[in-house]
Amino acid sequence: VFIEVKQVRNLDGAEKQLFKYASHKEVPIAILTDGWEWSFFYSDSHDAYRKVCQLDLIENDRAECAKYLNRYLNYEAIQKGNVVKAIEKDRQNAPMSLKKDSEWVFTAIARRKFKHARLSKEDAANDLDISKDELEKAIISPAYDAAICTELRYYGKVATTQWLNDHKELPQSRLAGWMWISPEKASEILRKVFPNLAD
Repeated sequence: VFIEVKQVRNLDGAEKQLFKYASHKEVPIAILTDGWEWSFFYSDSHDAYRKVCQLDLIENDRAECAKYLNRYLNYEAIQKGNVVKAIEKDRQNAPMSLKKDSEWVFTAIARRKFKHARLSKEDAANDLDISKDELEKAIISPAYDAAICTELRYYGKVATTQWLNDHKELPQSRLAGWMWISPEKASEILRKVFPNLAD
């Protein structure tokens, strides 16, 4: 098994590099991860790698993630060749539909909005296959606030400070406008995650 590990949200172009390394070493199972998302690939010829499974440790159900991480990364199963058999079996079946975590929608909205400033509520709802009313209810939930906190922590203090200070607006106004929340809520979130940015 060959595992390529990248920084969170820094997976662009990494598959090509992973496949090059794995094929050179003739490794059948290749994994790409940023710690948040895990993509599992397999090649019986050590040439053309195909995706077998993709896990999102934030959005997907935790028990489902644990099941597949153990299915494909269990040391004894790898040594005995059982993982290759499991992968070949999974490849023959229809694409997996992993269960969502009970609070996946809050994280999914926050992640998409954080990455795309111009994302409209209509586009976000369509992308997530939910109604606009469901989206509106989600963004006023404390769970959505918690998801924004997670996004800011992953982004990091230095990058967040630069992002918020690159505009003439107050930091809380900038965050509020970006994430569809009130300035008051944005101030609360900043005080919780990076207190000095809320002043």
